[in-house]
Amino acid sequence: MISSLASSSFTSTTCSSHQQGGFVRRLRPLAQIKGLSLKYQEPKNLLTFNLSKRSSTRISASLSQNLGKVDEPISENNNDSPTKVAYSATTTAHDGAFAPQSEATETLWSQISKKLDALYVFTRPYTIYGTIVGIISISLLPVQTWAELSPSFFFGLLKALIPTVLVNIYMCAINQLTDIEIDKINKPYLPLASGVFSLAEGTAITALTAMSALLLGAVFNSPPLLLGVMSIFFIATAYSVDLPLLRWKASAYLASLSIIGIRALTIPLCFFAHAQKYILGRPLAYSKPVFFTVAFMTIIATVIAIIKDLPDVEGDEAFGLRSPSSVYGREAVFWTCVYTLMATYAAAAAFGATTSYLSTKIITVLGHGLLSAILWTKAKSVNIKENKETLDFYLFIWKLLYAEYFVIPFFR
Repeated sequence: MISSLASSSFTSTTCSSHQQGGFVRRLRPLAQIKGLSLKYQEPKNLLTFNLSKRSSTRISASLSQNLGKVDEPISENNNDSPTKVAYSATTTAHDGAFAPQSEATETLWSQISKKLDALYVFTRPYTIYGTIVGIISISLLPVQTWAELSPSFFFGLLKALIPTVLVNIYMCAINQLTDIEIDKINKPYLPLASGVFSLAEGTAITALTAMSALLLGAVFNSPPLLLGVMSIFFIATAYSVDLPLLRWKASAYLASLSIIGIRALTIPLCFFAHAQKYILGRPLAYSKPVFFTVAFMTIIATVIAIIKDLPDVEGDEAFGLRSPSSVYGREAVFWTCVYTLMATYAAAAAFGATTSYLSTKIITVLGHGLLSAILWTKAKSVNIKENKETLDFYLFIWKLLYAEYFVIPFFR
């Protein structure tokens, strides 16, 4: 009898009814009876639950003092709630087993979502934004009237964007694929370094984006577009792959030339030619704003190539990469880049002031003055010794590059 009551106190959290003499009397579970303490020893094996002799004696003594409380009415506001046990009881014909509740297994959608998030990080989206904004900005330079912004113009622009974005993803992918061990120190959150992507998955994405970009560049029948896509492909490969005469990122000068080759030469020259001759159908003739863009982007691309190593000093030194930050020190490199950009903004404002168009003067002078003020304010707030802050500043320089692309179409 006592054994059955003790068992119910562990398995029941609701009141039961007992028919007695024609009246229905509500019985309280023992766990809800004030003063009743059912002490038991923790079972050593979850598959077998046997009360010891001492435990049975304690329960008997407690029952003899409190058995009268079993028939007490239950108050609606009873605060003596039963203790919840973090086990699920499973009774069979042979034994009662107590097992921890199993957690819900990961759903298919959550796995897909995790891979998509990793793919987003893998593509280094801030570089894609720069590529998209840059191509749109340069493609607007040859436009002379609003009527030229026709559906055929935007279709030709789309043909330029698709393969270039794909080869941009290849550029970021091949860089991560060849830098897994370094990224485990410098950027452990990247998909390959963190293990979210396997080496096979990273290789598949890299190969697929490269082949798709080159194929579309050839199919769209625009030699400047194909030249642009192939140039980015070869520069990105030479920058990252560890083969004789390659791995240009190991040299600060070749790394700068790589970024200059893409941002300052390939995008302005190739995509201006694509827009002017193969979208608008006019003879190719490079204008002064195009050469200004080449000069400005050469400087800002050089700054990006140098300042990107500020948060990576530890990893570069561990693997023998002699970046300017590891050779000359973080502070010297940081302020040299800031002063260089400030001088470049001053030169850009002066160039804009020479134009005969009043709107160009106002936008270029005020625009570059505002950008230089923002740059100076941001630079003064950076703690150069903190990797996170120098990484944020590096990404901030990319935003300045995006902002410049918004100003470039106003040069006439």
